[in-house]
Amino acid sequence: MLNLWIDFLVESFSGLRGLPLRIAINCVNGSSVKVAREVLTRLKLNFTLYNTEGVINTSPQEMKEFDVGFVFDGDGDRCSVVGIHGDQLLASLAVWLKQKNMLNDSQIVGTILFNSGTEKWLRDQGISVLRVPVGDKNVCEALEAYDLSLGGEESGHVITPHLYHAGDGLMTALLVLQMLSEISEFPEVPLAPSITKNFDATQSMKAFLRTDSFKIFLRELNELNTDTRIVIRPSGTEDLVRVLVEG
Repeated sequence: MLNLWIDFLVESFSGLRGLPLRIAINCVNGSSVKVAREVLTRLKLNFTLYNTEGVINTSPQEMKEFDVGFVFDGDGDRCSVVGIHGDQLLASLAVWLKQKNMLNDSQIVGTILFNSGTEKWLRDQGISVLRVPVGDKNVCEALEAYDLSLGGEESGHVITPHLYHAGDGLMTALLVLQMLSEISEFPEVPLAPSITKNFDATQSMKAFLRTDSFKIFLRELNELNTDTRIVIRPSGTEDLVRVLVEG
């Protein structure tokens, strides 16, 4: 099965062969090491892999010396781009896919945490954001239900159903390289200033925050304060409430 996946990635991104960009990838000693090395070698790309042997031996600053740097997570389903916020990455891909007539309904799927400044910029590009609850499962379900082309989370999940029905860090990196081979650099995508804090919460407090009455109150509060946005969500795994404020 692993060889089939490697062959699929090499075939799907065969147009990248010989791309002159200098590429750095932090594999975080995770599951992507073998596949990344094999795929990038077969595509004849100029790459350096870090953190492949069980030790931490690089920093984001080192990776900035390359043309582009990627960071995978341990199980390989997420990919971050060094120096690029996750919502900026989704927005950049969205505009690129729209230019190629590959963005269904000119809409992407993001979560309730998707940056409002980035959403406004996308709106100016003729692209809307469908917001869903946090979790790549919710993103995938919305992509399927509405037949959309791109979705993801700030944390690095990027899902493109025309390639695969779930997130894969290496596939995301290859997609970004394909984009950069055509547009040279990331567009200037704005972010609204934001801060996120966690607060201790009892089960009864978390239950109240899930009630319809509180959700209505929070929606009306955000409608009144158009210059700011507040997201309050109880943690599903810890005795915490997570509060996001943008303005």
